[in-house]
Amino acid sequence: MNRKQFTYLIAALVLLGGLVWALKQQDQANWTQSESRAGKTLFKDFSANNVASIRIKNAYTEINLFKKDDLWRVKERGDYPANFSSISDLLLKIQDQKIIQSDPITADQKPQLEITEPASGKAGGGTVIELMDASGKALAKLTLGKRYMRKGQGGVAVPAGRYVMVSGDDNNVALIGDALLDSEPKPDLWIARDFVRIEKIKSIELRGQDGTSEWKMFRDKEAADWQLSDAKPGENFDKSRGISTTNAISSLNFVDVVTINKTLDTGMATPKTVVVETYDGLTYTLRIGNESSDDNQYIAVAVSGEPMKERVAASDEKPEDKARLDKEFKDRQTKLEARLKTEKSLASWTYITPKWRLDPLLKDRAGLMMEKQNAEAPKLTPINPKAK
Repeated sequence: MNRKQFTYLIAALVLLGGLVWALKQQDQANWTQSESRAGKTLFKDFSANNVASIRIKNAYTEINLFKKDDLWRVKERGDYPANFSSISDLLLKIQDQKIIQSDPITADQKPQLEITEPASGKAGGGTVIELMDASGKALAKLTLGKRYMRKGQGGVAVPAGRYVMVSGDDNNVALIGDALLDSEPKPDLWIARDFVRIEKIKSIELRGQDGTSEWKMFRDKEAADWQLSDAKPGENFDKSRGISTTNAISSLNFVDVVTINKTLDTGMATPKTVVVETYDGLTYTLRIGNESSDDNQYIAVAVSGEPMKERVAASDEKPEDKARLDKEFKDRQTKLEARLKTEKSLASWTYITPKWRLDPLLKDRAGLMMEKQNAEAPKLTPINPKAK
């Protein structure tokens, strides 16, 4: 080997060594950056209090939550009130979420962790959460990817975390210790569940689609037995039907709120109507429409009247009990007035409720009667103790 070839060889070795050193330094920098993010929050300067709207979307659905008049609402449900507790919980989780591990990720690796931007109708993408302030300015964007699973009791895999990617740091994936299972873009998961709570029921009346009364039951006192109004000769009213009807009314709830459109036939143009009067001086009107899918039924609610202002003392009330009873009455009426404000706002929407909950309210008049017993009891042959 001559001197010139030796010089080229030395130069090549130096260059190769420099490349190896540079790559090693780059790996070290990536490792150091990855390690340095562990234990830190996802977003450096993010405050949940500044968020005024939230968009959550995946490849199939999207939901928009926004604040209006200091109340969170669900756009996809006709601006129905949202569950503030659920929203607050999500925002605080994002604000305080700590990174367990952070690693570099390539474009080819992202689909494996389901961390890619969702494409409409195509599986495999992530769930994107966008947070904006009152002016619409973006505050934070987060892509939720694959859940991190860990073996639980009995060897069953359970969610123990989630892979996420923060917008602006698209070359790194972070693992957090919360699977954020309640962050799906499904409107029914985000609506407020407050509904009418009908108490102290005085009378219940079912009116047909033409508005005529099919039956009415009442009771003279709150603890008294139910009676059938205008009972006809031969009608044997089953008092237990009154109890089941009362229970159905007292436990009304709903599974979703309906966004009305021209093609949806809810039956609210000619509904059956249940009118409930209470000893609080309120009247609840339940309009019951057609059956929807999945054994559910459409219903609308409205409440009128005002709570009584003064308590009517019992004829045998003792003077020493008056102060206590007056206070109990005042406290209850204060809570009732606050609840009534929310209940009156419910009249703007149509709801979907389980059909089986409404069945006791929609029985025809004959369905309220005692079942007829056999006209003649079976004849029994007397036992003859002397017979062998």
